[in-house]
Amino acid sequence: MAKYEILFKQLRLAILRGEYAPNDRLPSENAIAIKHGVSRITSKRALNELAAADLVYRVRGGGTFVKPHKSTTQRQILLVLPFPETTSFGDYPSGIQGTLAGTTWQLKLMANERFIQLNLDELASQYAGIIYYPQNLATELPILMRLYAQKNATSRP
Repeated sequence: MAKYEILFKQLRLAILRGEYAPNDRLPSENAIAIKHGVSRITSKRALNELAAADLVYRVRGGGTFVKPHKSTTQRQILLVLPFPETTSFGDYPSGIQGTLAGTTWQLKLMANERFIQLNLDELASQYAGIIYYPQNLATELPILMRLYAQKNATSRP
């Protein structure tokens, strides 16, 4: 993997983890190059790749800024489990919260039975993502399919 690709992935992850808020200015090309031990051309290419991925916008002579988008404004992930109060099947919440530590992301835990009673419009707008552990796929799959279709329809320009 090329150096600019490695740097791009590191910066992308920092943005998605919330280390840079919407409209925050990223360090300059030179500052990034020095910090990461790469050439300025490599840092410039990584920043250009971030712009191509629609994560940042560049202002000539002004710098590179984090572009406001869904993953920087919605900071909650919903974890839906059949039995959220027990760790008999694995301690999923702790593992996810460990990954989210040091970020601005929050994990919300909910039982499947409560999830299927919620309004799909609210779910689609409130959470950046949903991790779903099915309990009864026959009854839950139609709800998940409607939620998926609704999320895709609202995210198109």
